[in-house]
Amino acid sequence: MELEIIIRNLTDGLDVITAGSKIDNSVLVFNNPRIAEFLKSLANKYDRVIVDTAPINGALETLLLAKIVDGFVLVVKPNESLKLDLVRINHQIVTSGGTVLGIIVNNKSKP
Repeated sequence: MELEIIIRNLTDGLDVITAGSKIDNSVLVFNNPRIAEFLKSLANKYDRVIVDTAPINGALETLLLAKIVDGFVLVVKPNESLKLDLVRINHQIVTSGGTVLGIIVNNKSKP
């Protein structure tokens, strides 16, 4: 589809493309060379492109994006995301040719 058809403007300065229908084998999407072309066309149009994916811990096909995107921002929950898991995930990202840009701590309770 043409970008103009699938891009939705939520507010001034924020456009989104929703996922659409669920597919059974997301590896086919992330492993397709056209995904790199698609993301490049978005990068040429926007200052920042954020791809929200399935958790890397449960869906390693997300790692197929490692060579396409500038980096990963991991979203973790305190007391649920184990340090050893984060070390392993970081290693998987680096081994796949990617970079971890940062970590966001989500659902942190106030002191």
